[in-house]
Amino acid sequence: MSGLAYHRYVVAAPRIQVDIIEDHAVLSECLSAWIGMKAPDIVVVGRFGSWAEASADLDSLSDVVVLDILLGDTIPLQAKIRVLLAAGSSVVVLSAVADVAVIRQVLDAGASAYVCKTEAIHTLLAAIRSAARGEQHTLPQVTPGLSPLRIRLTARELEAATLYFTDGGVTTAEVGTIMGVTVHTAKKLLMAVNQKARIGDEQLTRLGVRQRLIDEGLLIIDCRCPDGGPSVSAAAARCAGPASGTAGHQEGECV
Repeated sequence: MSGLAYHRYVVAAPRIQVDIIEDHAVLSECLSAWIGMKAPDIVVVGRFGSWAEASADLDSLSDVVVLDILLGDTIPLQAKIRVLLAAGSSVVVLSAVADVAVIRQVLDAGASAYVCKTEAIHTLLAAIRSAARGEQHTLPQVTPGLSPLRIRLTARELEAATLYFTDGGVTTAEVGTIMGVTVHTAKKLLMAVNQKARIGDEQLTRLGVRQRLIDEGLLIIDCRCPDGGPSVSAAAARCAGPASGTAGHQEGECV
């Protein structure tokens, strides 16, 4: 026995695997690089530039998906979250929209966290780690404002509303065509949305319903977060440097 040599090996802890769905290539690439440098317990294994690209192979998605709130499509954010959850991934929503109503909708849909791009980088990393543990990560400054939802739409109603009430929305007939239903069914869905948006016997115009849905966080408008740092987007911009074409963005600007 005295001639035997014994070796002690350190077993590395498993790393959290993350996918990023973000349509701004510079932010996606540099956020991935930054995580690789600063968070040894997290590894980015996939980056997708659109929802269509990511959803083409849902079974291959990672433990945690960082999902940008605006991807240039008309698919409701809540629907994306539920699809990702059904595929077995936890979801961290990354957003340039700092809106309590939207946060409430995101968390109600089952997302683990909501992080604005002006938050400090460590906030995103903490959210990813919480998501990997199956825990919800909420920011103290928004938690008091998370009142109960007033308008609850079915998945089909929300899909119809997103198509019809967003900027440049389509006609009722086009809603039916896109959703693969009859015009009559499309009308019934939109009437149900109108009814749920109303308070009492009030009559709402199309713009009125649209504003009510925005107020409830069911429709999301594209806006910029105020400058701040060190932020997710600012760190990505610094990571990219002028050679990556980020000179047009000031530090702290949401992209």
